Amino acid sequence: MTSSEFSMSNYQLGEPLGKGASAQVYKALNWTSGETVAIKQISISGIPTGELSDIMSEIDLLKNLNHKNIVKYRGMDFPEGNKERSGH
Repeated sequence: MTSSEFSMSNYQLGEPLGKGASAQVYKALNWTSGETVAIKQISISGIPTGELSDIMSEIDLLKNLNHKNIVKYRGMDFPEGNKERSGH
């Protein structure tokens, strides 16, 4: 699945797994595949543009990691009003 095929509408969020300053991680179920995944939701409202580029750099790094002890990156989805901020 590429990031352009990723859609939150395919997932049911479950219990929270962790929380940071601007993000929360949830256990989730993919309706299509039945796969259990972790979904990190990042609140981008009020984040300065410079920090958004740091977030995008983290995403680019995760896209390229492939290790048994690191969760595999599957894609991203932005709410309709925020797609123009993503640069994608």
